Amino acid sequence: MARTAWGETVYSTVASEAGLLRLITQPDTAARPITSIVEAATPLADMEQAMAGLNRALFALLPLGLLGAALGGVLLAERVLSQVRQIAQAAERVGRQNLTARLPSAGGDEFAARAASFNAVLDRLEQAFYKQVHVQVRRRKSSSARRRKKAC
Repeated sequence: MARTAWGETVYSTVASEAGLLRLITQPDTAARPITSIVEAATPLADMEQAMAGLNRALFALLPLGLLGAALGGVLLAERVLSQVRQIAQAAERVGRQNLTARLPSAGGDEFAARAASFNAVLDRLEQAFYKQVHVQVRRRKSSSARRRKKAC
């Protein structure tokens, strides 16, 4: 009551024969100094019943929510891992003799960006490889031509 005497509204819960009551104590601020206090109480039984019903509903739906979250996680992980498997399979096809194979880079996600980057590296590697092969072929031809010239 001391806080109420200073003009503050106070909420409290009290036990009575009827059960728990929610109590509001509020000063009559129309008069100065405060000369009266108004108190009102309401039983908490209805609120406790409503909260118990909400708790039962929550516990009944919790397993469904967890199942939905797990299923969503599995589907999302499968989608991501399928892209990783596709990239791994395509990368295995790229070998010493097959520099023309490329990784699938469709889509706008991070995997597509990495695949496009890897494909660009393969393009440069393929060009360098064929340049080197071309240089080696020219050297062999010129070496063969010189040997034929010397033989003649």
